[in-house]
Amino acid sequence: MLHIEPIDFYVVGGAVLFSAFCNLLSARSNHHAAVALRRTGNFLVPLLLVFWISDQVLELSDNEYVVKSEQTLIGLLLLWIVASALKALYLRNAPEDSFRGRTPSLLLGICSFFFVIVGGLLVFAAVWDKDLSPLLTTFGVGSIVLGLALQDTLGNLFAGLAMIFDRPFGVGDWIQVGDIVGRVKQIDWRSVRVVTRELNEITIPNVTLGKERILNFSAPSPLYGLRMTIGFSYDAPPNLVRQMLTEVALATPGIVSEPYPDIRTLNYNAYTIDYESFVFISDYGPLNRIRSDFMTRVWYAARRYGITIPYPIQTMYKTEIPAAPRDEKDEYNALALLQGAELFQSLTPKECATITAEGRIEQFARGEHLFKEGEQGNFLYVFLSGEVAIQQTTPQGQAVTIATLSRGDVIGEMALFTGEPRKASALALSDIVALRIDKASIAELLESREDLINAFVSSMSRRLQMADAAQEQHRAALSSVQAPLKVDESALRQRIRRFFGL
Repeated sequence: MLHIEPIDFYVVGGAVLFSAFCNLLSARSNHHAAVALRRTGNFLVPLLLVFWISDQVLELSDNEYVVKSEQTLIGLLLLWIVASALKALYLRNAPEDSFRGRTPSLLLGICSFFFVIVGGLLVFAAVWDKDLSPLLTTFGVGSIVLGLALQDTLGNLFAGLAMIFDRPFGVGDWIQVGDIVGRVKQIDWRSVRVVTRELNEITIPNVTLGKERILNFSAPSPLYGLRMTIGFSYDAPPNLVRQMLTEVALATPGIVSEPYPDIRTLNYNAYTIDYESFVFISDYGPLNRIRSDFMTRVWYAARRYGITIPYPIQTMYKTEIPAAPRDEKDEYNALALLQGAELFQSLTPKECATITAEGRIEQFARGEHLFKEGEQGNFLYVFLSGEVAIQQTTPQGQAVTIATLSRGDVIGEMALFTGEPRKASALALSDIVALRIDKASIAELLESREDLINAFVSSMSRRLQMADAAQEQHRAALSSVQAPLKVDESALRQRIRRFFGL
């Protein structure tokens, strides 16, 4: 027959309130402390309440087996909660980059597991008065057998734990292990998954990582130093070559300006002088694309500078190498286009031929700038092939395309005739071939025919009006950068005379 006292109701009510309090407190605690509080409120308190009811209400305390079972369960549950509390105390306020913060959850879980198992065996021995020596002997032998059977798995486990503590790399880093190069996709207790440039996924066991030298391209900085060696002709002055390579490096997307590119004269070969370009790129991932872009731009820049990249045999027997070889077809096309250009319509065929002969045919790769906004320059271009985007920069730093020029178009006449800084940038949308005309060629014409100034001014006025119309649709974005163009032919004429000293 049940024997219920008033105190039993108080005990049950207090247990329910204490359990609710533990759960409420867990909602306001950090993750690890909340686990210990929830285990106390949801497991320990209800279990103690059940034991209280069995002893006081059901009067089962006289049964030794029941009492020892209750004590064993309470001991195991207390060990479980203490393990959670110790874990919470260990990780409390631990900085992320500290030893405690880097401790893997897997390692803490293993420690908690052994704490509960070892403590549970001691509780069992104390409550049931048992000798654990045979069990420990069996456990030791079994551990040796299990360890031998799982030595590879355990090796991966401990190598993975050591690697997580050491942190030689992280997810997203580019690494090299042996002959494998790729970006780290996943790190776990058994292996590391790496995705190569060919988009193949390779799983590397942690044991292998522990034995190999690991090269991390993304640490301590994402910057990566890239070395490229190119040979140029003995006829090219080394300082000129270094200047050209520096300009190409600074103009290549992905190559940073700080640290500054280091261009070195490396050695003298049988038919070339080798130059090493040591540059830094912003990220190791696009290395091949950046290298290809740099090498491509070097070819075009060398042609513009008149610098030869010799062949092993063909150039070995030449005694004279033209500074900048001219293509007769390109020169013929340049003459025809120059005669058809509005700006030069007042010139005689002989004068056009002279300017073409004194000019220089240059080539640009897609993505190169022919010149940039704000730069000084006393030359213009007549395009023989390709397309060029004329861009201006908004106050937010965004480049806005206001016009697209192609074969037969002329660009840069204002800088040539007045010496003003460039009003816009010219970006090659495809490979470009253009005739460059410098100030010196125009100065010779104006010295012999000063009447050409009026013809040039008239043509430039019309071109300025056309440029203003092209800018109109972008006026809102460019208003604070480029004011509407005002054409004053008299002032323009005076500026040309002053610039050419006439």
